[in-house]
Amino acid sequence: MPFPTLFRTVRNLESTSASRRGRIRGRHRAILLIHLALYPWPSVIPDLQDLHQEYEQQRHDQKKQKEPSAYAQ
Repeated sequence: MPFPTLFRTVRNLESTSASRRGRIRGRHRAILLIHLALYPWPSVIPDLQDLHQEYEQQRHDQKKQKEPSAYAQ
């Protein structure tokens, strides 16, 4: 079989030093955080602008409904 068994893989993982695993995990977490934080950035801006415009339009419509009519006495 060209692939190592599950038991050999686990033994190899356990034999690596804790500090090395910690550094590797830290690097992976940093890369993941950067990827998650910055990856969608350019494509998110138009979506946020659309949401903001919709929110402002809803607020404007609500204020218009609360104002008394100019023809009402």
